[in-house]
Amino acid sequence: LVTLIVFIIPIMKGEDAFLEYYKQQTIVTDGEWDNFQTSIHQPLPASFVVVEQYAGGAGKRLLAQLESGRYQDLSCLDWYPNRLAWHATTPRVSWSDDFKQFLKAQTEMGTIIRQEVVSMIPVLLLTDNSLPANPSFLDICAAPGSKTAQLAQVLRQRSSDDSGVIVANDCNANRASMLMSRLKCSGSAALVVTRCDAAEFPANQLFDRVLCDVPCSGDGTIRKAPKLLSNWKPTSASALHAQQLKIAKRAFRLTKPGGRMVYSTCSFNPIENEAVVLALLHEFGDQIRVLENSQLLKGLHRSPGLTHWEVLAANGPDTAFTAYESREEAKRTKHGGQCPDTLFPVGQRLSELSHCMRLLPHHNNAGGFFVALLERRDIISVERAFADLPSVSDPKFRGDSLFPFVPILSAKNGREITECITQSMNLLDSFPMKSIFFRDHGDDDAHDGQNHGRRARLYMLSPMAARFAQYYTTTSNLMHAGVRIFERCSRPDGVDMEFRLSWEGLNHVIPHISLKEMMLSMSLASLTPLLSGKPMPISSEIAMLSCTNDENAYRGNIIVECELDNITVQLPGRLSARSIQLLSPARALDAMSLMIK
Repeated sequence: LVTLIVFIIPIMKGEDAFLEYYKQQTIVTDGEWDNFQTSIHQPLPASFVVVEQYAGGAGKRLLAQLESGRYQDLSCLDWYPNRLAWHATTPRVSWSDDFKQFLKAQTEMGTIIRQEVVSMIPVLLLTDNSLPANPSFLDICAAPGSKTAQLAQVLRQRSSDDSGVIVANDCNANRASMLMSRLKCSGSAALVVTRCDAAEFPANQLFDRVLCDVPCSGDGTIRKAPKLLSNWKPTSASALHAQQLKIAKRAFRLTKPGGRMVYSTCSFNPIENEAVVLALLHEFGDQIRVLENSQLLKGLHRSPGLTHWEVLAANGPDTAFTAYESREEAKRTKHGGQCPDTLFPVGQRLSELSHCMRLLPHHNNAGGFFVALLERRDIISVERAFADLPSVSDPKFRGDSLFPFVPILSAKNGREITECITQSMNLLDSFPMKSIFFRDHGDDDAHDGQNHGRRARLYMLSPMAARFAQYYTTTSNLMHAGVRIFERCSRPDGVDMEFRLSWEGLNHVIPHISLKEMMLSMSLASLTPLLSGKPMPISSEIAMLSCTNDENAYRGNIIVECELDNITVQLPGRLSARSIQLLSPARALDAMSLMIK
């Protein structure tokens, strides 16, 4: 039972309140306090992760350029595996136009994931060597999607066919749409996007790994959003605590026995952090433990979790904070906000909280963050754990489930379509056609082969993603699944190409192409004008490579290849008797143009 007690006078807030509150919480030692206080007023450096497995070799090319020192404003984060994470070493005001253009273009292309340094950590803790084959991930509060994109990269590193599944959820329609847009560049066939209340997330099975990055007061992001400091007030955390705990409990119940969950916030406040973890320890008893992680991510500076904190309130705008020992004491003194028993540091398991990780702004020249790596011990079976999962009510939020994903092989004219795809792409029998789906809009006659109907876009879903997509269709929560891989097209130039390869699905198709004439290698000089995205006349080099003067020469889908500093870059395109064109989004071509300068 949560007791609500309402303030009747203004409360203490702003920077003075922030500093006094956290000084009393001793989130930093006395010797560090000045560094902490100075750091919160400094601008936050930009940072990102390189998507090394990005379609067509563009990620590898970008990484090579960064290592060569092309951009002097950037430095590698040595604690991040494989030197994939970088951050700016100069303030934004001193960035060159070239560097600004680079960041914008690579972000839009998807070769980099713009992400705060500290928010990179949860995924790294979840994806160590203990990760099982074909893992299932749940990112229960996923928007804006940077951590989900990290997960997609981990799956791609482990398996070229994205074996496994990543379920990314958000309850807000706008944030879920933003999430889908951001993840489009991931090219992951394992992706399933849902829209539902995280505290009542439905499931047909449990997950190997769960990421629970809950909504929070966000005061760890003050360096990025300075206005938060002037508006800061002590009751923000206690107002969120109950909902955070509710989401965390559901997330842990969705974790398989033997699996792991990360609970994280971008808040300094122990009310949102250690207090929630302690409540989980009390709720789940022997089933849960906090894993020690000080030996992970060598070079990352951190502090241990707190094993004691104060429940503080101020009874006026100019009064000092008062510490309360219990909800009853707070109620007697008319403490404002919400004050459940779980706010207080009591119980037998407080010492385990030191295994949590606190990241402060002066530690890594980054933001503030809290991370707890939790294990669900396998003292009960997966079947028992699933049977004990509380049922949920009808969904408050609905996705786009009116249009389910259907296997193309089960469509009315599925065999005809798959034969057309095989011919258009010159595919080997090894291509997993059973993994190709379309969204069924329920209008069987809408597509007559002459226009863009319901099967104009085809998607690849991993086997696990297909099963999850089917389930979340039945719960009305599905928003999106898989990666767009083929698109129907009609061309006035007579090219026999009913389907074309979608840029996002490039990596999934290239290993299965049978016709060597589809792979068109060319020099940088020939590639450069094609990056405009417009149909270009056939140059003498391309004519020689493609034998376009031969009336029996190949016409249709092609993969354009160009070797840049010993790295082969590949882009989808089309070839006719008179012209050649790259078929990639303008943002991808713009980013590639910058990359080859």
